[in-house]
Amino acid sequence: MNLELLKQGVIVRPVGNYGLPQWLRVTIGLPEENEAFIAALEKTLATA
Repeated sequence: MNLELLKQGVIVRPVGNYGLPQWLRVTIGLPEENEAFIAALEKTLATA
């Protein structure tokens, strides 16, 4: 999922090294950045 989001211009960080292999870290940004993240996530999940 990280790579698919990156291809859409969204950078997330895996947190597997904290014992959470299925989680991602997302930094909250400006409203338009958050909207872009949500759109990219929805697109990625729809194609998964």
